[in-house]
Amino acid sequence: MDKPDGRHLSIETQNYLRQQAIRLREQGKRVCDISEYLGIHRNTITEWWWAYQDYGEAALFQQRRGREVGEGRSLSASEETTIEAMLRGHSPEEYQIESALWSRRAVKALIEQELGVEMPIRTVGNTSNDGATAPRSRSNVPMSKTPLP
Repeated sequence: MDKPDGRHLSIETQNYLRQQAIRLREQGKRVCDISEYLGIHRNTITEWWWAYQDYGEAALFQQRRGREVGEGRSLSASEETTIEAMLRGHSPEEYQIESALWSRRAVKALIEQELGVEMPIRTVGNTSNDGATAPRSRSNVPMSKTPLP
């Protein structure tokens, strides 16, 4: 049987489950019964109980997890827009970059040249995955079936 993963619940739901677990524990219910009733692992309920005993009500409220959207980016939104505009409809040769197509290396060179920001090649690949600059294939016909010129 697949159990739901509590990490995917909203913060409000997680906080509610914590409050319920503590309320039931204060009523004298056993941890294994609370675990079965709420669908939360007994070790988690025990951790919540200990935190509640140490820190009180403040321990029952979960903070947001992870980074905020856009946090830790190398380029600002306006810089990304500028680079994207430079890529669309232009070739690398127009910017004196030795490349026939907009590869990750070519985009990296453009960012360094225009903005003075040095980025790892992998990061450049993550920012250009929208498909706008991807090379297009000539056709969907296999090479063996393409007529020779």
